Amino acid sequence: MKNLPNAEKYERSYMHKDVVEHILIAQKNQFVITISTDGFVKFWKKNQVGITFVKSFKAATGRICAAALSHDHCRLITASAQDQMLKIFDVVNFDLMHLHKTPFTPGPCVLFINQKGSFSYNYAVSHGSQITVFKEGQDSPLHVAKDIHYEDITHMAYSYVHNFVVSLDASGMIEIWDSQSFAFPQKALQFELISDTQFLEVAEEAPVVGVTFGRKDSVLVVWGGKSIWFFDVLSGKVVKKRDVVLELEGLGEKDIKVESEIGLKQKQ
Repeated sequence: MKNLPNAEKYERSYMHKDVVEHILIAQKNQFVITISTDGFVKFWKKNQVGITFVKSFKAATGRICAAALSHDHCRLITASAQDQMLKIFDVVNFDLMHLHKTPFTPGPCVLFINQKGSFSYNYAVSHGSQITVFKEGQDSPLHVAKDIHYEDITHMAYSYVHNFVVSLDASGMIEIWDSQSFAFPQKALQFELISDTQFLEVAEEAPVVGVTFGRKDSVLVVWGGKSIWFFDVLSGKVVKKRDVVLELEGLGEKDIKVESEIGLKQKQ
């Protein structure tokens, strides 16, 4: 009883108690999801002004090493290396749907790979140089890819438009594989080998900080410690490249804005 508030007015904070490491925006459902280093996942509803706290989950005993939203923003997946656990959340109803104990320690990459028209959710999880794909609700893997990379995988991005995955490893090597057959998607691309592209430029400046697809999945954006590359996805050619170090040194009082499609444009 002594812990009950006895003032006329009081406040209760829904803030995280530790550092926030992941922020995901479920734009289609107007939810914001924040994840802190102590394993807490918090759902917030986006309002016309500000956000409102909805629900909190203790999703891991320690740090959550990876998290991702499905393409339709209806599912959230988190991965915990300490617990060797994957957890699937229903974003719309902000509820925990499925717990999945893995026989391996999840790595820094997890993502949904849903083919167009599919009503089931498949997800890929990196561990070392391997990638394991599961179907939601099933503990047995659909596939284990052991020969796509030979170094630890650091980043993955899924193209819903082209139905393939771009993955990068610690050496900066970029690989592309079909999300259903797990083979090189020859018919979808304009090149036969990665060596025919300019993707190898990334390996020269490894490690990579992040990778994502631009609008309509026509551009692949890769950023490292010194450069940001904008690749045409189908040809593997560089559309634009920015030297981050030089631009920041010469920035002065100029503003930088991110263009909607392929890059950074310096505004006078």
